[in-house]
Amino acid sequence: MPLSNPASPREVRDREARPLRLLFGIGLAVYLLGLMGGAVIEPPQLAREAGSPLVHGVAFAGAQLFVFLLTTRWRARLVWLLLLFLFGVSIELVQHFLPWRSSSWIDLSYNALGLGFGFAACSLLEGLGRWRGWLPLSPARRCG
Repeated sequence: MPLSNPASPREVRDREARPLRLLFGIGLAVYLLGLMGGAVIEPPQLAREAGSPLVHGVAFAGAQLFVFLLTTRWRARLVWLLLLFLFGVSIELVQHFLPWRSSSWIDLSYNALGLGFGFAACSLLEGLGRWRGWLPLSPARRCG
């Protein structure tokens, strides 16, 4: 009778994280649908008064938070960074064809700045969490 190989710790961790990743994936999809919905409706007065940098920057920085919760691999995060930028481009393209909205290069640059700020902030927070041993995958917790 052949002995079965026990699952490696990484396989066990990946299997346990699947429901959580599914939840974060659904959250990201709902968040992006909300951004797209906000791109086609008439903007509320508060959004017009608050200023474009704040609205665009916070929206796309928030999307980065979902990405960092969704995956731990840097290559995947960079791919998501590019995909989210292209999503911002698509929002501006859709707005170009809507008579009640306008697209601009400034808005696209605010999207990119929000993505960059969100990526940097999440990277710093993750690094701090690993250094302090707060994250389950940190070297401090793996050794002991």
